[in-house]
Amino acid sequence: MTVKGVNFYGPRSEFVVSGSDCGHVFLWDKETESIVQLLEGDVTGVVNCLEPHPYHPFLATSGLDHDVKIWTPTSNEPVDFDKIESVVLANDRERDEERRRPDYPLNGDLLRFMVNHIARRRLRRTESDAEEGIDEDDSSSEENGERVQCYPS
Repeated sequence: MTVKGVNFYGPRSEFVVSGSDCGHVFLWDKETESIVQLLEGDVTGVVNCLEPHPYHPFLATSGLDHDVKIWTPTSNEPVDFDKIESVVLANDRERDEERRRPDYPLNGDLLRFMVNHIARRRLRRTESDAEEGIDEDDSSSEENGERVQCYPS
């Protein structure tokens, strides 16, 4: 499990609330560092945005689902600590398996590099096609140098 979107929660910020890539919302007691509540946040599997209301005990969460969930402290059921333990253990197992798995060669950095490289080649090709119709006397001082194009990351 990867912790996502951490925020303080409660009238005196006595809790820490976090999302996760396992689809759950965790509420932690700030003093004891214990998980005190577990919520089913996202069916698709990721809760990456959590925003507490500044004055009322409301919490808005979102993830990969196509909706925003608003939480209020109104549950009639007691906290299921057995479920919390099983989710934490499952996340630990998954993380251990992920560590043992060899890295996939097409990671995010390599993919970003390849996309930027293709975009630069396409831009150069488009510019050279446009310059073919320009007279050589009109060329700028950049004729022998390559133009560097920066793309947002």
